[in-house]
Amino acid sequence: YLDMSPQESSTVGIENAAGEGGLQVAFNTAYVEDSLSVSIAATPDFITDVTPTSGTLGGGESDDVDVTFSAEDIEPGTYTKDLALASNDPDNLGTGIPSTFSVTSGPPAITLEPDSLDFGEVAAGNTSTRTFTIDNSGGAGGGPLEVSSVTFPEPFEPVNSADTGPFTIPFDGSRDIEVRFEPETPDVFTGDVVVESNADNDPSAAVFVEGEAVPAPDIAVSPSAISDSLGIGDSSETTLTVSNSGGSELEFSTTTETGIAPSTTAPGEVAATSEGSGSVSSEEAVSSAADPYDGPQTDVGQTDATYQLDDGTSENGLGYVGPGDEFATMWLNAFEVVEEVGILTEISTTWGCADPDCSGPFVPEGKEGVAAVYNDPNNDGDPSDAELLAQTEITVQDPGTNNFTTVSLPPTDVEGTFFVGVQRVPGGVLDRCDEDGSGQL
Repeated sequence: YLDMSPQESSTVGIENAAGEGGLQVAFNTAYVEDSLSVSIAATPDFITDVTPTSGTLGGGESDDVDVTFSAEDIEPGTYTKDLALASNDPDNLGTGIPSTFSVTSGPPAITLEPDSLDFGEVAAGNTSTRTFTIDNSGGAGGGPLEVSSVTFPEPFEPVNSADTGPFTIPFDGSRDIEVRFEPETPDVFTGDVVVESNADNDPSAAVFVEGEAVPAPDIAVSPSAISDSLGIGDSSETTLTVSNSGGSELEFSTTTETGIAPSTTAPGEVAATSEGSGSVSSEEAVSSAADPYDGPQTDVGQTDATYQLDDGTSENGLGYVGPGDEFATMWLNAFEVVEEVGILTEISTTWGCADPDCSGPFVPEGKEGVAAVYNDPNNDGDPSDAELLAQTEITVQDPGTNNFTTVSLPPTDVEGTFFVGVQRVPGGVLDRCDEDGSGQL
């Protein structure tokens, strides 16, 4: 009843569709008012046994009747009902004995499963995740578990920032907590993730976490290039030595597929963005990029097998854009693989700024970062589901100009749509993506 005109008298109740049975709440009385709510619920059967159920008493005699109350499967609250007592007393043939029953909440209890997380070995600069569960395992009818905070030892942190608390877990409920291990330097890390709550059994419960950060693998190939000259029908064998000077296991693979486009492939065909992206040739891309700089621009050495495109625009705003000094962002360019150009070996980038007049802030000179290649699983040009294929360290040079910094990349197979990006070390967040040539970066 949201808005009722003044009612001097009204009747409220419920009945079945046939009008044969019902329950009356009020009869011909001033009961209804604005915003009135009526709750009708069945009273649980909290009286589960009466012993004896009948008997005979002589004059002056008495007998005890045992009444059993039970809170099984009954929610916390206060309930009333009448215990009917019938007899052959002509003055009191039927009597209702009022019975009141209160069910109280038990204390919440906490269970952490599992009670330890082992992240194993993780290359420094990379990440690994594990999950534990907080259960409100209080007794029957237990109250809510109020978690005031969840604290994490560095370099362990929650994947979801909301998992630091506060939050509430209802009786018999649970909440999964995903933990990320993101070490920056080689070392062994241990500690406790501590869950503070109103749990009766353990108000400061803890999950032990451990992980080891090891140096990343570092590939070297000798010789760096091979060649031979043979007569028709002859063959030869050349040995390449692949070595790993890093501190963790190196995985590598070889392929005989051609990674360089034939000379008949035009640069404009090679410099192709994802479909609908306003593709232009590499030379056009360089000159048409958003270029607030007056100084000269150094080309990376365009060849038939170079993907070189940046139209200076961003179409996908993906997150926080921090000050240049923090270098806390990542930007991407989207490309489509051109036939026979499916292996990447280098990444080149310039270090501009986000302001239209490019007065700063710039990414600082000498700042360390990571240049990375990502796969686009569904080839839609949207990097929100991008998957890392390969990465290599890169150092900022000549910020605020269009001079390229070039770094070598482990030979990386790409197909369909892929992304090339740069981010800070460690981690970073996706910032913006150049997809189709609209908007301003």
